[in-house]
Amino acid sequence: MAIFFNELSLHNQFHGVSDFLPALQTMNACKNLVEKFGLRLTCKREIINYHVFDDMPFTRAINLTRQRNIIRLIMSWLSKHGPFLDDSQQHSSDDYLYLKYNDDIVTKYSLGEAAYQIAVGHQASTVSISPSNFERNPIHVVWDKTDDEIIIPVSNFWEVEELAAYLKLQQAPIQSWIELLQRAKVDFPKLVFFESVSTILEGESFNSAIADRIMFQLNILNKLATCFDGHGERTTDGHNLIKNHFHGDRAIFSDESESNKIKFKRDMTFNKPDGGLLFCPFHGKIRHRSFRLHFSWPIKHNKPVYIAYIGPKITKS
Repeated sequence: MAIFFNELSLHNQFHGVSDFLPALQTMNACKNLVEKFGLRLTCKREIINYHVFDDMPFTRAINLTRQRNIIRLIMSWLSKHGPFLDDSQQHSSDDYLYLKYNDDIVTKYSLGEAAYQIAVGHQASTVSISPSNFERNPIHVVWDKTDDEIIIPVSNFWEVEELAAYLKLQQAPIQSWIELLQRAKVDFPKLVFFESVSTILEGESFNSAIADRIMFQLNILNKLATCFDGHGERTTDGHNLIKNHFHGDRAIFSDESESNKIKFKRDMTFNKPDGGLLFCPFHGKIRHRSFRLHFSWPIKHNKPVYIAYIGPKITKS
């Protein structure tokens, strides 16, 4: 599950330090609450330059509060540690996303990313600062696709109590690789996991950010395996998934280069459950710790999708 801070809720709306400080304290409390539930509040790097009052950027405005502790905690999050939308954004500049109620474009913003992730089957929501123009739940975002428009309701919170109630109702975050595989086998019935996957992961320290990306990619592969019509032909939704996730500079799935296929062929050949061998150069990319998810390709109608490997990048020189 992903939670994003809605930077668009900072729009120069405050009258000064005195009414900015309470909003800042609530913002920090929401961040702490998200972390208490084992999650992280993702933000956009440019947020520190957003105007808060009198056309003053966030960095200057927060220093005027003279609240050393909150300044240290908030600025450490926003300027150093993140996590940052810029490092993990899945929708592209070609995905036209806009607010249903006033047509403002939210492509390349956190709200657009949350809507996109919901549209492809992932859990996502936003936290907004208050007061702002975003005190509504849900926020309806429209994804204007080539042949269709999808209206996506994004759960949005600006009060600690409401956010807490929402988080309590959500599925508890994954705490181990064993739990990840157990949940994945239930949630993604079209995928078949090789036994060696658990062995590989056991040798790696668990990381919740990597686990979240793995589940995101598995969800796309499972969904792609269902996108066939009665004649076994790939549906429009299936073609869109491939267009959005297998093509372009920001593609999260790709084939290995021809040179790597030769050099690392043995390392990318895995033992199938039936005793055969399967060469799996197609993979999902996870930036953090250079993890990779190798799977069988192409995905065909009524055929299993084998998940052959999840672990550190195989093709390291």
